[in-house]
Amino acid sequence: MDGLAKRFIDAYNKIDYALRTIYNQKRSLTFSDAVRKSVSQNSVIRKYEDDLIDYGRLRNAIVHSHNPNVVMAEPHEDIVRVEGVDGSQSVKDVIIFAQERGYSNIPVYENEAIIGVASLPLITRGLGTLLKSGASVDEYFEKTQIKDVIEKMRRQIRINTGRHNATMHYMKNYGYIPLWILVKVLSFGMVCELYS
Repeated sequence: MDGLAKRFIDAYNKIDYALRTIYNQKRSLTFSDAVRKSVSQNSVIRKYEDDLIDYGRLRNAIVHSHNPNVVMAEPHEDIVRVEGVDGSQSVKDVIIFAQERGYSNIPVYENEAIIGVASLPLITRGLGTLLKSGASVDEYFEKTQIKDVIEKMRRQIRINTGRHNATMHYMKNYGYIPLWILVKVLSFGMVCELYS
């Protein structure tokens, strides 16, 4: 299996693992049942419940073949690739994109690979600091690429990972730091620096 089918199965497995880990669900539970049980605990899962269940069916069509060398179903590119923005786009473009679609966290791509997630709550906090300091918001909006903001956050995460129990826990066990932990780890000074 390769191409879109492999990318889809990899993404599906990550979602399945996250549902079972975060909500402490048994492995014997079907994916559809895991999604249905998680709906009451997560508004994003509630919003995409039907899509997630359909993805479970697509996964079954892909992997339950009599011949492992034959892919029975091939997902479309729009199912495998999560809608996001290019890293070279300006902060202004990212905010407009988020507002048009109702997103608060947007995947940022570079060469078809996700390099990070643009978080509107963090951008908003930084913009408040920028406004308070009297700096030019228009220049920041137009000239700052979102990948530069993400790189500054990555540097701060690398510095702070060993200093906080929560960041060490998430990096060790899950390989990422959730936004609700990240907001607490980034210092006020770091949020200011993101917008300097």
